[in-house]
Amino acid sequence: MADQSLTLMIVDDNRDNRDLLEDILQEDYTLVLVESGQACLDTLAETDIDLILLDANMPGINGFDVCRTINKSPTLSHTPVVFVSALDSTEERLRGYEAGAEDYITKPFEDDAIEDVVIRVLEQKVKSKEIEKQAKEAMHTAFQAMTNSAELGNIIQFLQASYRCKTVDTLAAELLNTTATFGLNCSLLFSLNFEKRLIKCAKGSIEEKVFERFHRGEKILDFGSRTLINESRISILVKNMPLNKADDYGRIKDNLTALIAGTEARCKALEIEHQLEDERSQGLRSVLNNSREKLANIETLVEKQKASTHTILTSINQKIEATIFSFGLAEDQEQAILSAIDAAVLEMNGLSKYSDKIETTFHGFVDELAILAEK
Repeated sequence: MADQSLTLMIVDDNRDNRDLLEDILQEDYTLVLVESGQACLDTLAETDIDLILLDANMPGINGFDVCRTINKSPTLSHTPVVFVSALDSTEERLRGYEAGAEDYITKPFEDDAIEDVVIRVLEQKVKSKEIEKQAKEAMHTAFQAMTNSAELGNIIQFLQASYRCKTVDTLAAELLNTTATFGLNCSLLFSLNFEKRLIKCAKGSIEEKVFERFHRGEKILDFGSRTLINESRISILVKNMPLNKADDYGRIKDNLTALIAGTEARCKALEIEHQLEDERSQGLRSVLNNSREKLANIETLVEKQKASTHTILTSINQKIEATIFSFGLAEDQEQAILSAIDAAVLEMNGLSKYSDKIETTFHGFVDELAILAEK
């Protein structure tokens, strides 16, 4: 997604690393290069940045703290961050995800790897901007269409509340609460790319048949006192339109059209958010699976080490006992030597507890990672 109108910030305390990324990206994007976390935050306060390529390990404010600061800021949280770091352990990758980064690239890297990640993350940002633009346009349309309407306050409240809705259920509840203030009895159909839901619509009912037949049809359809309003991802069927009140009928239809346009914009945003969450979850699951494989290898090595140690100690003990018996020592002398050997063997066997402790600790880490992936 080469576009000189897009500005990327490269944050790295190593000049060679900054120069390398500059060589890869300068033909396609406008670049801002800084050498510290504080310089990054200071620049963000004055310059609009579309994507940040951030080193994790820097003096002063490290990359993880910079990323957390960006994600907590109301004005900067929309700026995506990609870590480009030599820290390639599982723990460091997890710190990057938890800090709010979109991706984590380890050094050394291929030019194509950087370019592919930059293109993907910027495309997601462009989609998000488009959704925001459409939402603003929908809200502007609502303001213009309902300037003198008594329902204006309810419509505005819904549009504001809708962007706090993270699920279809909560969005449907907000929408039905708003239509209830108009005195309307409604059924809803949500058709998102990750979920399709009928709300307040019984299985096999006439409402379901109307949705199935006309959801992809005209934007507004009237069936006597019923009116169906369609967008790509949301349809609303009003079952008690005020046919005997012409002024109310027209106003309510206009208001519903704006209301559903705003709901459509939020549905688009939910699809983007769901996609981003899936991608992040896949990254965590990949780290989890890799950790489980390493844990299995550790368990195998520990068991082999225990078995090998036991075999060697048993063999040594037997050889020492045979040798001592050949010396012709007194019984109490033999017993003293054998007791000392047994104590040493027990002490060496006790060393295996350290291996068990390491194994248990790694088990705990993998369990915590599994919980994080589930979340």
